[in-house]
Amino acid sequence: MKMNYILILAGLLGAGALEAGSPIRRTTVEEQFFGSNPSGYAILRSETEPDGDGNTTRSKTWLDEYTKTPVVLYNHPKEEGRIRNGAYTSKLVSSTLLLDISYDQRSNDNVDSLPPHTAETVHSQEAETTMSSVLLRYPTRSLTPWSPERARDLRSDDGSLFILYKCQTLVSGQAIRARMGGMNTGDAEVLQALGRRTIDNIAEDGNCVFLTITAATDQRKQTRVFCMVPMLTDNLHALSSRESLYLSAGRFDAKDEALRNARSLSEKIANIPEFSGSGIQVWADDSTAYSRTFYCVVVNHTMDIIRQQRVSMLERLLETHLLLVPSDSFSVLIKEPPGQDGK
Repeated sequence: MKMNYILILAGLLGAGALEAGSPIRRTTVEEQFFGSNPSGYAILRSETEPDGDGNTTRSKTWLDEYTKTPVVLYNHPKEEGRIRNGAYTSKLVSSTLLLDISYDQRSNDNVDSLPPHTAETVHSQEAETTMSSVLLRYPTRSLTPWSPERARDLRSDDGSLFILYKCQTLVSGQAIRARMGGMNTGDAEVLQALGRRTIDNIAEDGNCVFLTITAATDQRKQTRVFCMVPMLTDNLHALSSRESLYLSAGRFDAKDEALRNARSLSEKIANIPEFSGSGIQVWADDSTAYSRTFYCVVVNHTMDIIRQQRVSMLERLLETHLLLVPSDSFSVLIKEPPGQDGK
């Protein structure tokens, strides 16, 4: 007999939302990462709520499939602004109801006293989706968690809907509203309705970071999984390895001008063995003093160059004066557009 294993998994996820020993008095929504591939990922989502007189709990479980292709959540004139402000998101492309089942909560106390078949009622179950087919679509089954040292730069507080990592927004207020509720109310009302939020986990697959957030009140508890699409994850990696100080070759008003300058400087040290491990980068520099974004051309591995006392040599090669600048306001590492690398 062919067994549909994904239905078993869906049932376990739904049962896991039940609070053993007492009837559920609040609605719960629980999302769990199921698997991913380079272009998409899947989430198992269960929604459980008390039904009728409170003795019965109904649980529904979906397989939600998303694309990793970036979708603009809200408009921003510049790509680096969209990256910094969390305007990119992933898109739900398929949602399959796997299982709809009710549980008699009284069975938690004394199963023997109940008539047959009162412990659960299956309202519907999806017969076409198999575990093997989903595993073939999403072969990456586990995520690599961030280390505590890396995760300590995550910032969230009860007075804001946003979750940030250094200068980058991971989850924006609009993303929170879209996934967790409160689209037509003010921030204060949304925060009150969501209740206390916690960051449960941050981990990644081959090209995306996944952030798991739980928000709970007495009436509702929900756990949601948010995906940082590849371009956001690339910048998170850049921020994670961002140096505290950089040798800067200049700050420019226009991104294209900064990139041209960086290409010119890169050519001057490309074949110099002493600087084979160094390179020229362009960072978006969000100036609070001027309330605008500049583009800063810097040399990476700055502290190694300083320790090796090669700053003067580098200045002669680059034919420019280098200033040591802090990087606290560096938010986005600018990448060369395709076909614009000067070659």
